[in-house]
Amino acid sequence: MYRNFAAALEKGLALTDDRRLQAELCDIAYEIRDDGDVKLASKDPIKKKLGYYHDSADACASTQYAS
Repeated sequence: MYRNFAAALEKGLALTDDRRLQAELCDIAYEIRDDGDVKLASKDPIKKKLGYYHDSADACASTQYAS
């Protein structure tokens, strides 16, 4: 889901000027596995840092899931 979202951003997908959304997108952690697959980190550390889960970022990324 986030891979498609990143590709859409690289192609020029515009985002709203929303500081909360920007913070959520910047704080998403991931790891690249040995097989090249990408695994998102748990949301719990993000919730501790931001005080909430990154639901807005998830919602934005899900708009590009099927594309």
